[in-house]
Amino acid sequence: DLGAGALGYALGYTALGAAEGTSLRAGASLPLFAPVQEANQKVLENRVAQAKLALEAALKDGELDLRQKHQARLLAEAQLAAAETSLKAAEASLETAKKRLQAGTGTRLEVLQAEVGVANARRNVIDAEKNVRDRQDDLLNLIGQFEFSQTLGEVRLPTAEVTVPEFEKSFTLAREQQPDYLSTRASIKQLELD
Repeated sequence: DLGAGALGYALGYTALGAAEGTSLRAGASLPLFAPVQEANQKVLENRVAQAKLALEAALKDGELDLRQKHQARLLAEAQLAAAETSLKAAEASLETAKKRLQAGTGTRLEVLQAEVGVANARRNVIDAEKNVRDRQDDLLNLIGQFEFSQTLGEVRLPTAEVTVPEFEKSFTLAREQQPDYLSTRASIKQLELD
């Protein structure tokens, strides 16, 4: 019965000259394949493939989140450096305004304006320092390090080699390696089997 995936063979022996028709019969069945088992095997293989694709998507999402938080910290550090430079410039401007006032060529208003500029620059430095600490805490939280008394130290990405991508090739490669796309294809294949 090939529909059931088994090969059967039967032998029969009838004794000659027996009055009552004595016979002996023997049969054997050998399973070649089981269609139901093969379908179940394909279903399980598709589920494993879908699980692998879901895991790959989760890993890529995690990596993207880590890169974004790392980039945010680098940006916050750059903003802090710019705020510190602005503070130095404001302090220099205040010193210049004070010297001009002492020399008689400046006014008290210029000194007050310079003092306001220094105060604003200090506030910007404080805000930038807070932003650096917040981004560092985000990064520590993401990587699972909850010892907030420890600092990360200097964070830097390696320099990357820049190449000009080919649009068609890049699009095709990205589409074929997109975990959601592969998972959807596996789901369609699964539905066809069901």
